[in-house]
Amino acid sequence: MIPQPALKSALEDIFRNFAYLDLQARPDAGRSAPHFSMCAQVMLGATARSSVALFLTGRAAVAASDNFVGHAATEADREDVVRELANVIAGAVRSMLDDDSLQGLGTPRLLPAEAAGTLWSTTPPADRLLLADEEHVQAAVVLNLARAPGKAMLCETGRS
Repeated sequence: MIPQPALKSALEDIFRNFAYLDLQARPDAGRSAPHFSMCAQVMLGATARSSVALFLTGRAAVAASDNFVGHAATEADREDVVRELANVIAGAVRSMLDDDSLQGLGTPRLLPAEAAGTLWSTTPPADRLLLADEEHVQAAVVLNLARAPGKAMLCETGRS
């Protein structure tokens, strides 16, 4: 299990230092999904059973990519930045796991809207963290890790 406070802190640092966005991470209360326009997924380990996915609103994708490249990003720039941001997040998640079967990261890939929607709707809210600015949710990280049925990936403290 991953301690939620550690992951929240890591996500906030990644968004602040990589995308120059000040977002606060919080648990997903299970309400309706925010309107996300991009999703990038990174597989963990040798099997296709575990992944980390980053969902971004259009506003967050534009801001993150513009901030990262230092000018108005093209659509290709935006796709590259979103994939790279997902890769950095997956690396942070991987470093918090003690499961040797999840060694290694796959190539980040953008998911089509239908696949992203399915991933969101089939992931329990307990395995999602939302990232919000002062007004709205701008991003979410979804953990889809191989584990015992019914066991959440995030815990409130460092104890599992």
